[in-house]
Amino acid sequence: MSVFKDKVNKLLLRIKNGDERSKSELFNFTYNHLKIVACKYLKNKSNADDAVTDAFMKLFKNIGSFDKDKDGYNWMCKIVENCAYDINKKMPDYENIEENFIETADSINIDDLISDRFEISQYLKPYGVNDLKLIQLKIFEDMSFSEIAEKLGSKKSTVHKRLSKLFDEILLKSRRKCD
Repeated sequence: MSVFKDKVNKLLLRIKNGDERSKSELFNFTYNHLKIVACKYLKNKSNADDAVTDAFMKLFKNIGSFDKDKDGYNWMCKIVENCAYDINKKMPDYENIEENFIETADSINIDDLISDRFEISQYLKPYGVNDLKLIQLKIFEDMSFSEIAEKLGSKKSTVHKRLSKLFDEILLKSRRKCD
């Protein structure tokens, strides 16, 4: 169950009942995180905006199928995942390197890099060694849930649930800081 379930479910119910203003509130509340979800599944990360936009169009079109007893946020994530897969099917398997910015050592601002690492370390400080290992394997080693589960001798569903919870908590902390 996501930490956003209650708020998202309330907004989805309002939309289902015809409240058009809740659409923009839902979009603003979930867009950034759904974009991160899209990036996890896309071959070309520059298509993340398209995946999220497609997902919202499908969500609003199929709002009648929303079940208030389920986690609406997880439902939205699944729609984004499916949209990302659809985009992957339509796109070639390569990326045009000329369209992507390639960083060189000269282009990196070391002060920004140190600041970013410090900020990230502050978010990760309260987590234990096992949680940090999961985050490292997923983000920095870009392993799938199945690969992580196999490496750690765990179930894929356990790894997925724990990482989802960790990412939700970290995102929530970062939002609080921005507010």
